[in-house]
Amino acid sequence: MLKSQCIDKTNCLCCQVSNQRISELQRNSNREKDILNETVANMLQELNSYRRLLHLEPLKNASAFEDIKHFQADNSPPSNLAPLNLASLPREILDKIVRFIDSQSILPLCHAIKRLKPISEAIHDVQKTFKSHISDVWPDFYFPRDSSSTNYATPLEIQLHDMFKVFRLSTFLTKYNRCAIVLPGTPSHMTNISTLLPSRIIIHSPTDVAEYSYPHRLDLFLKSLTLIKPKPPIIQQFEFPSQFDGSSTPNGLILQTITEYLSKLFIEELSFFGNIPLQIARNLHRIKGLSIVAVEDAGLDFPVWILKKCTRLRKLVFEFPNFSISKLQTLVAALPFALGLEEIHFRFMDSCKDELTQISRTCLDRIGWSVEVGVYQETQFLVWIKKKVKK
Repeated sequence: MLKSQCIDKTNCLCCQVSNQRISELQRNSNREKDILNETVANMLQELNSYRRLLHLEPLKNASAFEDIKHFQADNSPPSNLAPLNLASLPREILDKIVRFIDSQSILPLCHAIKRLKPISEAIHDVQKTFKSHISDVWPDFYFPRDSSSTNYATPLEIQLHDMFKVFRLSTFLTKYNRCAIVLPGTPSHMTNISTLLPSRIIIHSPTDVAEYSYPHRLDLFLKSLTLIKPKPPIIQQFEFPSQFDGSSTPNGLILQTITEYLSKLFIEELSFFGNIPLQIARNLHRIKGLSIVAVEDAGLDFPVWILKKCTRLRKLVFEFPNFSISKLQTLVAALPFALGLEEIHFRFMDSCKDELTQISRTCLDRIGWSVEVGVYQETQFLVWIKKKVKK
């Protein structure tokens, strides 16, 4: 049996050389391990940056790479990998795309991608049942209505056997952040369709806003909205009637009750004709979510003081405004106190175009606002824009 010839390993030259070699190999191994860990960490960081773009959850460790079994040196895709096309996109990306698809493109898209076929089926069922044009079903859905009425369109009662079709379409409207456009029928009608509504709705004027007369108790209609369970839908836009409850000048008690119900709803935009009832103007700041107020035929009685009170108001829209120079000067004087306001639009402004042009040129710049010109429905309009403060 061979035995080591080294008696004293501490002084043996060959052992010292071996120990040095082993130490060097260990250092090299640790260095390569650190480089490998750093490379994996960088790869994981880069991969997560792409996943964030796809709105996917980040991967937490290197075990995410365990599913990669093979790597081809020429970087060519594996032969069993499906070709890249629209249908191969992740569902999250497809859902983002669907949100921006119009009525002309939604059916071809759904027919091309099998996973989206339930959307086209829901659209087709509602379209066929209520004999609607596809633009009345997608991207926003006009709840069934009788447009043959002479003075205002009347909402149709939805039969029991058709309710599931409407409900299924509404689930897709909710998923893709689209709206149902609802005519203000009777309070009982709103109660009947409440379970069929998506999470966002528009309460739409059935005729021109100037002629919009709601013949029922508006306070009861609003009450029926507040009672929707588990919570009322978000009202993207509410076109407020100029006449309601059978009177052009509703009494103060009715308006007070209406104001209370408005404060219980989440309304993003309120539209008025002529003027804003005083009781409602005083309480606009109480309406959750209100960021846009639109007024048609606004005149000298427009309550400029609401701008200071409504700190969440972002946009003001005037259509067919009838302002004097002094009224516009009052509006300009209120702008420095309108902390949240960012834009004021003036559309169809023939009656005060000269006054607006003069005020826009002489008064806005000194208070930190500017003016831009645009086109709306083939008609020129002005926009007052608050200048961004440079940090």
